[in-house]
Amino acid sequence: MAVAKVKKVEIIAHNDDKDAILKALEEASLLQVEVGEEILVSEEAVLYLQEKKEHSQESLSKANFLLRLIKQFGVRKETLIDSFVPPKVLVKKEDFESVLESFPLDDIYKEMEAADVEIRNAEASLETIAEDSNSLAPWKEIDFDPHKTETEHTLTVLAKLAEKQEQAFLSKLDREQPLAHHEIVHRSAGNTYMVVNIFKNSYDGFIERAKDFEFELVSLPEIDKSIKNTIKVMTAEASKLRETKRDLLKVIQGLSEYEKELIISRDLLLSDQAKLNVEEQMMTTKSIFVLQGWVKAKEEKKFRTMLSKITDSSVLTFKNPGAKDNPPIVLENASWLKPFESVTALYGMPQYKEIDPTPYMAPFFLLFFGLVISDVIYGLVLALLSWLLQKSTRFSANTKNMLGLFIYGGIAAAILGVFTGNWLSLPTQVLPVFLQSLIVIEPLSAPTLFLVITIILGLVQIYFGMFLKFIDLYLGQSFFKALKIQLPPLMLLPGLTLLIAAVLGLPLSSQIFQLAVILALLGAVGIVIFSAESGNIFARIGTGLYNLFSMTSLLGDAISYGRIMALGLATFLIGSAINTIFLSDALFQSLAVKVVLGVTILPIAHFLNLAVTTIAAFVHPARLQYVEFFSKFFEGGGSRFKPLALKTDNIILEKSANR
Repeated sequence: MAVAKVKKVEIIAHNDDKDAILKALEEASLLQVEVGEEILVSEEAVLYLQEKKEHSQESLSKANFLLRLIKQFGVRKETLIDSFVPPKVLVKKEDFESVLESFPLDDIYKEMEAADVEIRNAEASLETIAEDSNSLAPWKEIDFDPHKTETEHTLTVLAKLAEKQEQAFLSKLDREQPLAHHEIVHRSAGNTYMVVNIFKNSYDGFIERAKDFEFELVSLPEIDKSIKNTIKVMTAEASKLRETKRDLLKVIQGLSEYEKELIISRDLLLSDQAKLNVEEQMMTTKSIFVLQGWVKAKEEKKFRTMLSKITDSSVLTFKNPGAKDNPPIVLENASWLKPFESVTALYGMPQYKEIDPTPYMAPFFLLFFGLVISDVIYGLVLALLSWLLQKSTRFSANTKNMLGLFIYGGIAAAILGVFTGNWLSLPTQVLPVFLQSLIVIEPLSAPTLFLVITIILGLVQIYFGMFLKFIDLYLGQSFFKALKIQLPPLMLLPGLTLLIAAVLGLPLSSQIFQLAVILALLGAVGIVIFSAESGNIFARIGTGLYNLFSMTSLLGDAISYGRIMALGLATFLIGSAINTIFLSDALFQSLAVKVVLGVTILPIAHFLNLAVTTIAAFVHPARLQYVEFFSKFFEGGGSRFKPLALKTDNIILEKSANR
């Protein structure tokens, strides 16, 4: 239950064996590649790698383009779940790498790209036709071409006017330009569409007077013979374009039969790019290459065996991390602790020689998670739902670890729900006598006691974190330094806590009170004298006094655990309110209505309460671990071990039956 040991490895081998070695490393997932101090690569190798990367990237872009077309136009409609967690493709391991070799990616891409361009052109043309048709529609009763009506002395204008101003405009037109002729051709949507024939020498005056009204000149697109005929031609053209688009969509929808191959090809190409990136980081000459990286110490033998099966002319060197090295981090915990590694990873990985906080944090996190929900039914539903989701092939290993955390949390919530008497927020008096006899504390009836319990649990975890710092100093530096730096705070905190409890009214025996005083005084003096390690005597004492004052923040840290009480009560109160709304006589007196609501709406409301509570049950206990617990002993800053491996984000490799 610690950070796993790793070793630095260096491989020197012939270039002829490079592809086979990289393929074996990719399949075995043993090596995290590291860039050497000096990278020497021949010019030929640089050009070769650049060409391969460009080809790989081009192929990946083509695969992504085709998959986008399937998602957009494919026969299979994407469900809501698919949009969040896409289904994975099952493929036999021996068939995985052969897919791209036999799949005509380039030919299919050319055909589908042409179809996609034609569809987009058709859509653009349909949009233009729709706009032109809409602009011509109000004028379809005109039996002449408005573009060909101008004479030597007159011209014809088309105009749109707000219908409410029609009468006032026409009256003014008749008064001021009696020789002008107008004809109303259409009215719709509060607008009047009219044709006005005027003399050219009065056009400017006409426009100036029209400004007093909501008057708009209309310019129509080019027409064929007449507006009616033009609209008819446009309608026929749009019909042909839609038919063309339907035919093209059928072609693209036929692409759906290649979806599996495209998904596999994409992961293959991503894996190929990862290997090419590794090649870029290798020192390469015309005949040999040098590859450096990290492997788990316990897999050294496996690594040697794997390489010996490929070549017997390579040089393989293992060595322990040096002082200047920054080894990748592998958390090595029991299988039941694996889900809790997700919590640690969200904060940051430990450094190589640092304590892994996962096993020490896990019991506290689980307890606080359970206290926030603390409902038997909620806990069982959460555990069951998480277990079912964990069985799905859609989720990655990291997501399944997180779901495992929720399974544990649901079980903890159910157990604590038994001891707090919380069964779907029902009143405890309606529970069977046996279940009532199991109740240890009812948080709603004794909120102060519940608050005190959470703060005491916080003090215990904080003290435990300080003790872990003592162990860390002892293992990493010296026992004397651990005593000097960390023993005084370990004495001060329990002594000060007992003294504050006595002031608040907790009855203490004289012996315990005296012990508390001694612990507090010795701890305070030790912090003042020993906490500062540099400077003259006055500077050290001044720094020590400041550090002593800073110890008061530990009480604030402990009080922060009171949020668990507030969240636990909120879960019960919201659930109780849901029951009251739908099951009591306050809103509905009809038994039939209550039955219907109890079967339909009530479960949904409780499920929403569970969903919100689950988020709080993760976020707030995690925050307590990160801020109040980890800060006492844990620095972090390590980087996760990321070995070269096949990219299988969208596929599941199925082993052969004979393996």
